[in-house]
Amino acid sequence: IPVIVINVVKWYLIVRAAGFHVSLKKIFKIIITSSSLGILPGRLGDFARSYPLRNIIPIPQAIGTILLEKIMDISVLLAFSGMGLFVLGYQAIAVFVWILSAVAIPSLKIVSAVSKKILPENRLTEKLHDAFSVLNKVKERKKLFSMAVISSCANGILSMLQVYWLFKAVGTAVPFFAVFAFQPLSMFAGLLPITLAGVGTRDSAIIYFFRDFAAPGQSLAVGILYGLQSYWIIALLGLPLLYYFFKQSD
Repeated sequence: IPVIVINVVKWYLIVRAAGFHVSLKKIFKIIITSSSLGILPGRLGDFARSYPLRNIIPIPQAIGTILLEKIMDISVLLAFSGMGLFVLGYQAIAVFVWILSAVAIPSLKIVSAVSKKILPENRLTEKLHDAFSVLNKVKERKKLFSMAVISSCANGILSMLQVYWLFKAVGTAVPFFAVFAFQPLSMFAGLLPITLAGVGTRDSAIIYFFRDFAAPGQSLAVGILYGLQSYWIIALLGLPLLYYFFKQSD
């Protein structure tokens, strides 16, 4: 429940930072009614959140806010992973991960600039540039965007605590900084567009990264429990609400 609330606030802040006035209630309704779409491979279903906003925000720009949200989350998780890796003694890898974290959001700007130069002008590239235009709007409202980053940090910390406690629940104590180091990497594996809700890929990554701290069976149990708590239970509860998601028109 706290993660859902934070995700609502986070996207609301990004939408506001992009210059669009959408109520917090509207954002809440969209995220709650689209919760079942989050289990699609690579969480691509999250981009469907642009649909109910089509009469308020141009769809490419709505997708741009969602893309920025995802890249921001990745940047924050990489920063956390770097912290954990540094404490565990992997300084060189930590520095590399921090560099990736630092360039994650600016890379969108680079991709936007390069695409304007090398891609032919057509309706598709116009929509692509329209989506990237959100970046220019957001950087002018640094306070709102900073608050969104703080929300993303809170979300990441809650996920780390969840995994830390799950390891304890299955009978093993994993150092908290080990969770910081390796859980984000496991989550990235789960984002590979291969299976629903990252089933299998995230579990395998947890088994591999935590092999020095927990038995394979314990890590697999944590992966399954994490998937149930973070994706499947919410998706099943939200399934009846999909009707209301597609019914929203303004």
